Amino acid sequence: MRVQRYGVLLAALALSACSGETNGAEPTPPADTTVSPPVSSSATTSPTTSPADAFVAYAEGGDEPVPWAEQVSYYVHGERYARLTASAAQRRGNWLGCLPDATEYEGRGCPVSPLRTIRLAEPVIEDEEPTVVGCNKVRPPADVVYEDVSWVRPDPDKRDCFSDFVVAVYVDADGRITAVDLTLSGP
Repeated sequence: MRVQRYGVLLAALALSACSGETNGAEPTPPADTTVSPPVSSSATTSPTTSPADAFVAYAEGGDEPVPWAEQVSYYVHGERYARLTASAAQRRGNWLGCLPDATEYEGRGCPVSPLRTIRLAEPVIEDEEPTVVGCNKVRPPADVVYEDVSWVRPDPDKRDCFSDFVVAVYVDADGRITAVDLTLSGP
């Protein structure tokens, strides 16, 4: 009888753990709009921190200021998804998007996010423009005005046709982010 009671108790505990409860957090949209994990020391900004470094720190959950321009365009594979004000760009939930009329992008369900993509990777920042991302050609936005651009990518040892990506961070002459373009690779 004692074993049976423990079995019932264990079964009840297992079911409560799998109940789908989120402790008040919404299961959708993706984690970009929920409270992020503690910030690493790399998330602090300083005069030597580049705008791309600040964007990566922000994507990883940092709360330090990001140098946003007054208007920031969000692109998915070279196509503008949204134009955000600086205050709207600071809200993580506004970085969810997809190509027009798409339900998925490169094998991932929409919406996709440069923030989530960076957060799930071990990103590196590169200064040379990639011509391919995994198995796809890069298609930069045609209408972005910028002074400098950096490319956030996964560690080179972790790039393949499905896991590769690039988040292009476009910056104006004042060092403010004017546009972000997410390109994913897919099967």
